Amino acid sequence: MHGDDPDAPAGGAPAPGGGSPQRARRRRLALRRRRRVLLVLALWLPALAQGARDVVSRPGAMLRWDWLHALGYLGALALSGLFWALPLLGAAPRRGWLRHVFAALFIAAYGWLVGVSQGFFTRWGAYATRDTLENLEPLRAALTGALPRATLALHVAGAASVAALCVLLARHALRARRRVLLALAIVLTPGAVYGATFLPVSYRERQSTTGDFLYIGGLVERSHRLKKKRRFIAILPRRVDRLPALVPRPARPRNVLCLVQESVRADAVCAEHDAKCDRANRATNAALPDRHAFLQARSNDATTTVSMWVLFSGLTPTAPRELVGSAPFLWHYAAAAGYRTGYFTSHNLLFGNQYLLLNDFPGRRVAATDIEPDANFWYGVPDAILAERVIHALGEIAEPFFVVLYSCNVHVPRLVDPAHSPFPPSPEDLRGELDASRSHYLNAIYLSDLAMARVVQALRATERGRRTVIVGTSDHGESFGEHGHYPVHGYTAYEEEIHVPLFVDAPPGTLSDEERASLVAKREAFVYHLDFAPTVLDLLGLWDEPALARHRARMRGHPLTRPELTTAPVPVSNVAWLWERRPSWGVMQGARKLVAAKRAARYSCYDVVVDPSEREPLPQEWCIDLEPLVQTLYGGAPRRFRRLRRTPKWGEH
Repeated sequence: MHGDDPDAPAGGAPAPGGGSPQRARRRRLALRRRRRVLLVLALWLPALAQGARDVVSRPGAMLRWDWLHALGYLGALALSGLFWALPLLGAAPRRGWLRHVFAALFIAAYGWLVGVSQGFFTRWGAYATRDTLENLEPLRAALTGALPRATLALHVAGAASVAALCVLLARHALRARRRVLLALAIVLTPGAVYGATFLPVSYRERQSTTGDFLYIGGLVERSHRLKKKRRFIAILPRRVDRLPALVPRPARPRNVLCLVQESVRADAVCAEHDAKCDRANRATNAALPDRHAFLQARSNDATTTVSMWVLFSGLTPTAPRELVGSAPFLWHYAAAAGYRTGYFTSHNLLFGNQYLLLNDFPGRRVAATDIEPDANFWYGVPDAILAERVIHALGEIAEPFFVVLYSCNVHVPRLVDPAHSPFPPSPEDLRGELDASRSHYLNAIYLSDLAMARVVQALRATERGRRTVIVGTSDHGESFGEHGHYPVHGYTAYEEEIHVPLFVDAPPGTLSDEERASLVAKREAFVYHLDFAPTVLDLLGLWDEPALARHRARMRGHPLTRPELTTAPVPVSNVAWLWERRPSWGVMQGARKLVAAKRAARYSCYDVVVDPSEREPLPQEWCIDLEPLVQTLYGGAPRRFRRLRRTPKWGEH
């Protein structure tokens, strides 16, 4: 009898599906619970997807966070979940036209913000932040993170697919129309978007914030900077002129390795081999005993980003805007000629938007964030770690090759190791700031030099090392306040910031007799970083390539491997279309320099051989023939330069 069955329906009627009402009710409750769980999953999936990607892509960096940064990340993850849940709630109902509006906005916003941030991380090993976005021009470069189209499309499509899946899950979980949810979405979403622009983020080394908020913060800071008209510019996207296939004709078969160090001034190292060298480059001094040194080498600026441009393009820091966006770099020439190329640096490429110069690198590229996502923003990863990567790569890369090794650990605040610090602090050092002390600076060079020497020794011990020419220099020097400026580089064009070491080390048989004679003859000649790219192109056998006539005509320098010298006046400027932070500029010809720094009322003339400390300006008549170039390049008086810099045609001369 049905009365004996507790699950039987009232009145003896059977339950739908053959079960009792209680069972049906339990099934309905279980279904509702599953839908609630599914709805919660759909609402939190946008944030959880970002968290899961972080766990997979940077587990080591996350494990190194202290409790405060870990807690901050969990908080950012929770806020990201709430941020994306609001528009998703508006898209969840199964009826009504407003749900389509919210669905489209949600998929587009999530696809773009998360897609760009994740694409940037995939390419550069770190998220796009205010450091990488606030100075980008034009606007579309900031909106796309200056990513290549294929990379951008792939990651935006992937993020948009996750967003579309969330909409489908939410609609499946929410079977009925919910006006309350739509009302909540309409009321709260604008406030959430506005609030996200004020959210504090951890945007430097640790980046203990989700990628979406880091990207939003970068775009917001960029808009603030433009409103304040701060003078700091990076031009992208770069569209490098396409090169035809080039035919290298080197005087001897050889590879080329460039060693570029950060912030090493000439008086800190033994420029040429010294068996009793007691300066900071003792290791490379011993590893390169036969190098040809240039004792009067000068950089054409004192800023890393500008130095990269000058060294690798061969163009002046005052090159016009169009060239900055299109000129090939050394690796483009080498790749077009069939060389295998590599760029290895301990720099954090987010600093100074250096990544923009390498956005189209045609070879193997390893930077600080490729090794450690939480690399120090200022000095990157330890050069010793980078050296091991380079040694391994040089054993694998096919010949002929062109490789650049760019160390960074000397950059303030500088990386030192007490176990490898032969320079004790002086009383003057103890009274000053640690990162400004000379001993601290020399110990940083010493530690970095050990790593560079390890690369040289490992390479020279191999057969290919006997066919490799090494060209070494520093991107610029370093100031210790000699002329009243803050003790760091980039403020002036005085000797302490532009007199740098420069050498060529060539094993027997890798140079012709004429090339070696030219290197020896220029030991005490005034040479510049403008000569660096022509020298490398000549070593690669490309300087006489007819297809490069147009590019060669733009270069002011001459190969150090040939008899010609750069005798015409050359610009020395820390202001360029790539960088405008601490204005200082001038002109140099041989030992004469006409130079001015920020807030200077006039240019000063010096003879850097007679007065290497630049304490006693010469009468203006000594540099009267340099003044026309100053007028042409900078518009006359230094104080007019700031106004002149905003004109579109600056630097076209």
